[in-house]
Amino acid sequence: VSAQKHNSSPSSGCTYSVSSSSVASGSSVTFTATMSSGYTFNGWYTSSSSTSTSYRVSTSTSYTRTITSNTILYAYWTKNTTTYTCWCCGATSSSSDCPSCDSSSCAICGNCWTHCTCSGSSGCACCGSTDLYDEIHCYTCYNSAAHCDYCGACLHHPCSHM
Repeated sequence: VSAQKHNSSPSSGCTYSVSSSSVASGSSVTFTATMSSGYTFNGWYTSSSSTSTSYRVSTSTSYTRTITSNTILYAYWTKNTTTYTCWCCGATSSSSDCPSCDSSSCAICGNCWTHCTCSGSSGCACCGSTDLYDEIHCYTCYNSAAHCDYCGACLHHPCSHM
């Protein structure tokens, strides 16, 4: 009696065992699979290469079987995949970094610089100057002590909200 890795399983993510490797016919043994975080157990199979349900004997990580002949069961598991949706452009990816967006965001509109919709994309968000200190403020506006919480304009260039 033995437990082995299914050929289609990743190289890591699961430890598996059998309660006894040598038992008399008619005895029961328990096959156990312990999953690492980020992996899903798909089942115990009688085939080392097929994941057809006709070869699957259990989907439980702990499976007890009465042994009547030489038995090998194969643990089959998969790595979980996560799909991220970009908050800015809506693109999906398996990485939390959007492949089509700049990772930093505009403090005014909240979009990434690739999809910025405010004056910050073409000049200072407060005054429109193209001599920028950072992505959205010119030197004068950046050094101003206070900014409007609604539109981001600094006190140097008051807005209609102040």
